[in-house]
Amino acid sequence: MSIFSNFIKDSFWTIGAQGVSLLTSIIVSFILPKYISVEQFGYWQYFLLWASYVGVMHLGYGDGVYLKLGGQYWESIDRKEWIPQIQSMFFVQLIISLMVVLFSFLLCKSEKYLIIFLWTAAYLVIENTYKIITMAMMATDQIPFVSKTVIIDKLIMSVLVLYLIFIHNENASNIMCSYTLAHLVVCIMAIHRCRLFASIQIPDKKLFTSIATVCKIGFILMLANFVSILIMGLCRLAVEHYWNIEVFSKLSFSITIASFLLFFISQIGYVLFPILKRIRKEAQAILFEKMDFVMTLLPMVFYIIFFVMYFFVLNWLPKYEESLKFLAFTAPCICYETRVVLLYNTYFKNLGKIKKLLYINIITVLCAIICYAYAIALHNIDLMALSILIAEIVKVLIMQRALYKEYSLKLGRLTWMEIGNTIGFVICYYYYGVYSAIVWYMLSISLLAILFKKEAFYIIEFIKKIK
Repeated sequence: MSIFSNFIKDSFWTIGAQGVSLLTSIIVSFILPKYISVEQFGYWQYFLLWASYVGVMHLGYGDGVYLKLGGQYWESIDRKEWIPQIQSMFFVQLIISLMVVLFSFLLCKSEKYLIIFLWTAAYLVIENTYKIITMAMMATDQIPFVSKTVIIDKLIMSVLVLYLIFIHNENASNIMCSYTLAHLVVCIMAIHRCRLFASIQIPDKKLFTSIATVCKIGFILMLANFVSILIMGLCRLAVEHYWNIEVFSKLSFSITIASFLLFFISQIGYVLFPILKRIRKEAQAILFEKMDFVMTLLPMVFYIIFFVMYFFVLNWLPKYEESLKFLAFTAPCICYETRVVLLYNTYFKNLGKIKKLLYINIITVLCAIICYAYAIALHNIDLMALSILIAEIVKVLIMQRALYKEYSLKLGRLTWMEIGNTIGFVICYYYYGVYSAIVWYMLSISLLAILFKKEAFYIIEFIKKIK
């Protein structure tokens, strides 16, 4: 079986797992908000926001493992070297979690926010332990096992949330408990799979030196990833602080329903990285050019999903009608972020351009902060949402140009078509309504079919030849 065929096979496993995740996301994003208040949904989203940042607490170790083991095979790695390191990192996470608990009791004045940070502390240990183990597996050849843990995690979460709905329990803290418990189960599975605690090794200076070396390798990548998610994170934190939890809830809901495309395929990047480590740079360039075309074209075609979501939410969740106006900005933003997560980040990691990735993310975050400050000064929530999109476009253009230069490729007309489509969509949707945006979408699709018909057929033929 060829390298490309392995990529397709592993991608199917990943997509299968994300298919189950998508089902869970539908339950949590569309069914749950129907039966709980906007305020309680806001607290749940606030927990998820902080939970997305716990990865910074493994200090780059997980990313270092991912980079160091990328392209190797699970059975060939030296467990006597890696297992004691992961054991030690587990206890480090436990100590950090206890510190979060302590500071939460000292600094949180509201009981609701105290509960959020206590559940975040519990999730921190579980998520980082699970992530470190599964990143080692995804860097090697254990995609099927990792996909199974994702499926089990999401199925448990779905059952628990449906049970809470059935008994009419609207407390956000119980949803946080369900989320954490489901993740605990798969974390235990991962621990058992690698026999993490089959024997305990007493840490020594040599062990800590080895851990520090791995952290040094992955720290810049971890920092780059952390800075990248700050674009949306800082916006949402500012909205919660300068507006209120209800407005935060509605903006978060808009981001959630716009994120389905990204959510569904983001994990494929983990499959792509070890594949790239095993092929020549010339083949990498060919694959990059084809995938960049596909990942630019498909999101524009899939805009129709956002229109379906619009009418569904309008009828099913009328209390979130205000969230729908934010789709003018979050829908195109997520389309850009899909390409960043799946393709650009993966290629920067493969090329070893981690510092460059960090610099690009810092530039875009600074751009976002300037826009946010202006929006806060005007107290304009729509401008806050627009700022996310502006920062995302800046990031994509810089990343795309850097990678095209690296592989000696020329930017195509599709890039400018995409920007024009984004501007047109925002203007039509925001100023003239959803029906005007649908007309714009139909015109754009027609123009894409005329201008890029040959390129699309060429890509299809290329995919058919992969064996």
